[in-house]
Amino acid sequence: MQRTVETRSEATETPSRRVNRTISLATAILLTFVTSARGAGLELYETGAPDLGTASAGRAAMAADASTAAANPAGMTLLNRSQLLGASGVLLPSTNFDVAPQTTTSGGGGGNAGVFFPIGSFFYVHKLSERVRLGLAVFSDFGLGGDYGKTWVGRYYITEASLITGKINPSIAYEVNNWLSVGAGFSFAVGRLTFQSKVNNARPRVPDGGFALESWDEAFGAKVGILLRPISKLRIGLTYQSPEDYKFGFRPHVTGLGPILSHLRQ
Repeated sequence: MQRTVETRSEATETPSRRVNRTISLATAILLTFVTSARGAGLELYETGAPDLGTASAGRAAMAADASTAAANPAGMTLLNRSQLLGASGVLLPSTNFDVAPQTTTSGGGGGNAGVFFPIGSFFYVHKLSERVRLGLAVFSDFGLGGDYGKTWVGRYYITEASLITGKINPSIAYEVNNWLSVGAGFSFAVGRLTFQSKVNNARPRVPDGGFALESWDEAFGAKVGILLRPISKLRIGLTYQSPEDYKFGFRPHVTGLGPILSHLRQ
């Protein structure tokens, strides 16, 4: 009997009351989690999912396909059946460097430092019940690479570097009522960081040496999301992604050192 009364109350609730309740809830959430904004590194939304057609605008509230398992897990409740989505693509950034007249180091501009990167992702949402969805996302949301070549004017700082990551993100979503859904998930991610540069042997007839680093590490993270639907034509999505802390450890690899630097190294 109590369940029937609650259902009728939801059905007879006016749109204006839903909007007011939604605004109050969204404001309370924002005030609860308000903090300073900090960031580092690169984040890419080029997972190959269809929301790239909108430059990923509004992806926290779009929930148009299974890729919402990565964007906002709460949006999985809007999918009326189980859904599988695979995506693929490529990245070829354009990064060029202009050598200034005041530059004293020999070398050129390095051309386009953008590196060809294949991308791929996998998303699955399972309809467990009318109110519960399970999701799985396999993708990468940050990383990139650059290669300026061995004769670049800045080769003693860097010639080549890359950060490649991949993560597995299981999640669950629950539809509380017809205007509120919540979701949460955790992720296991793996990252590979590489760096190369040239070493100036400080002697005209001695070619440059080489310096290289490579490291792998893993990290854990979590994401929570809320999807509000106060009226049929309005959706508000809120998400929080926890930091992912990689602790890369390095063992430098040096080659081709001249006699002076070899002596100093010893």
